[in-house]
Amino acid sequence: MGTLSSEFKSCLQSITEQPRIYADANVTAGLATFMRDRLRWDVLFVIEHDLRRASDQEHYRVARRLLRTLITFDRDFLARSANTQAPPPKL
Repeated sequence: MGTLSSEFKSCLQSITEQPRIYADANVTAGLATFMRDRLRWDVLFVIEHDLRRASDQEHYRVARRLLRTLITFDRDFLARSANTQAPPPKL
């Protein structure tokens, strides 16, 4: 038996049918809208929240904490992660 949080996460994953997306600032507003409106995906778009200036590591941490799939068009996302003290995110 895990914590309340871990038990809730497993329940959430089993009842959520559409993908849960975390779209960073490199994703266009048009694509975020398309994923929401046409695909009916649950999209958290960082431009609409106070996360626009967050570091790559912070985007990864937030997406993971929220159980969302991180989508980015940042070509050097992993390269910058490799140049920091923190271990690179496992994608």
